[in-house]
Order: sequence, then C-alpha cells, then structure tokens
Amino acid sequence: MLIALECKTSLGMKALFDLIASRPRPVALFGGMCTEVNEPVAMALKYWQVVQLSYAETHAKFGTADSQE
Repeated sequence: MLIALECKTSLGMKALFDLIASRPRPVALFGGMCTEVNEPVAMALKYWQVVQLSYAETHAKFGTADSQE
C-alpha cells in the first residue's frame, strides 16, 4: 500500500493507524521527508516493532541507531 500525504502530523498518524490495523501487518515502513511527520510516526512504530526507513530525513535525531527517545 502506498500513501502520499502532505506534511501534516495528523494525516501521517491516521495513515499509520489505518496501516497497523490492516492485515498483514507491515514489518517496515518507508517514511517521507518531513521531520514533523517522521518523528511521531517513528516513536509510535517502536511499540509494534516496525522499522521506519526514510529516504530524505536529515535531522540529527535520526542520524544514529542508538538515539534515545
């Protein structure tokens, strides 16, 4: 499933919850380029053990695997 969204956190979280509720549940999610959407989505995904990959995220918070959040 491919969903293109504007850089709005509310739309990103709604799409995430719809995706998590679907079957089969994803093992990875390709994120976008907006930090304001990627950050809350990544924080929520850890509770479902889903990996988020982002092709354009440049924020330092996502630069290391050991970032604490």
